[in-house]
Order: sequence, then C-alpha cells, then structure tokens
Amino acid sequence: MDWDALSQLPVESFGYNLWHHYYSNGILEEVHIGPSTVHWGDTAEFAKARYRSTHDVRHVMLGLGVHGYEEIVLQTFQFAQLPQKLSALIVVIGGLKHMLIDGRWREILTGAPKAWRAGRTSRFLQNMPVEEMWTQPLTEVRAAYNITPVGDCYPIQQRHPDARMPQHAS
Repeated sequence: MDWDALSQLPVESFGYNLWHHYYSNGILEEVHIGPSTVHWGDTAEFAKARYRSTHDVRHVMLGLGVHGYEEIVLQTFQFAQLPQKLSALIVVIGGLKHMLIDGRWREILTGAPKAWRAGRTSRFLQNMPVEEMWTQPLTEVRAAYNITPVGDCYPIQQRHPDARMPQHAS
C-alpha cells in the first residue's frame, strides 16, 4: 500500500481512515506470514492470504480499535460472515478472558450481539475491492456494504498531526 498517498486523502475517506488505523496503532510495517503447512491450491491460498491481509479493513468498517475486547467483537462479526473454528475459539476463550479478568463484560456483551447482526446483514467483506475504494467516504463504503458500525473509532474527526497534507494542483 502507498501509505504516503493514503495519508494525504480527505479525512472522511475510507483510505485515510485505514491509514490512520495502521499509523496510530503502529502497524504500518508489512507482516510476512510463512507458507501454509497445508497447501490447498493456489485459489485457496490466495483466499486465505486475502482474508488475513484485510483483517484491519474490518476494524475500520466496524469502527473498532485494537484493544483485546474489540478483537473479540470483531471476531464475532467475522464468525457471522465466515464460520471458522478459530474465530469461534477466540470469541469464547478470549471473550471469557476479557470479561472475567479484564472486566470488559459490558463491552463484549453489548458489542458481540451487534457485531453478529452486522455480520449476518452486511455484504460479504471478503470480496470487497478495497484498493478501488480509497477515495470514497467511509460512510458511503459502509452504506454500499450495509455495515452498521459497532464502535465509534472511525471515521475519525480530524487529520492526524503526522499525516501529510494533501497536495493541491496550482
């Protein structure tokens, strides 16, 4: 991704909000995941890589940050869209941990049902052509995918001080 270009987009754009999510959470570095232990064919491997690489897109689409309890809420959404055992385990085991040990029971017990409904009623995000939507307002992208945000982290309200200012043609 061209992080510099995304940082110059309008504050309300999907691309700027994604840049802000990555930048403010210190995750701009490319993550390299090793090859799968079990290779299911090129199409399946592409789908798995795409699913992993668009994880943070779902954070922005749902308005969720990266705290542990927010990851539980996000996994609930993901499980509603694509029932995977790992998501279910994260929701159950991680949910218990964050409710009982971290005291985030209210956030999970209110956020998880909202995320479940959002996952069941929205369009499937796995096929979302994110690279074609950078300049669109986040609210329009959400509307196109019938997403009701669960959190209020995005869209952000103002430009991050470290974002590059848009270059205007003279």
